[in-house]
Amino acid sequence: TGLLSQKLGKNFLVVRTAPYDDYKHGVDNLIIDLKTGQVVGAFDEVHENGDLKRTKEKKDKIQTSAKYGGVKITYGLKLVNGKLVRAPLNGIPKFYLSLGTKQLEALEYGLGNNDTQKTDEIFKLLFDSLEAQCDELKGHTNIKEFHVKLDSFKKTISKIF
Repeated sequence: TGLLSQKLGKNFLVVRTAPYDDYKHGVDNLIIDLKTGQVVGAFDEVHENGDLKRTKEKKDKIQTSAKYGGVKITYGLKLVNGKLVRAPLNGIPKFYLSLGTKQLEALEYGLGNNDTQKTDEIFKLLFDSLEAQCDELKGHTNIKEFHVKLDSFKKTISKIF
């Protein structure tokens, strides 16, 4: 959450979800585009211990959510007339952000010591993964509205780099 907030800057708001949405819907973070007011994506964080089992589980879950047109967020946020208001959200693209122990340690070091080289490396790694996930999720659904949201998300993240 800290890395995303730092790197996305003033154009996006990164927020932790309510515990209910974390446990019920498997969503840890939301990213809100402050220019459009839209939630551009939901993320589930994964700390991998080497066998990639947890990442595969998360990947299966995001593919299932794509099949049904995205994830539901019960206690979401949206921008209305310039103000954040609590609102349920539907059809949100869900992605996973996976880091191994060495990458997580590098990220912690980078954030704690203001080492932009380390944080940039991890940020690039995560966003390369998100681009790949975006392309992959398109193959798991025929819901046109969800394809539009995936295209919008990909366009949004491509502007960052």
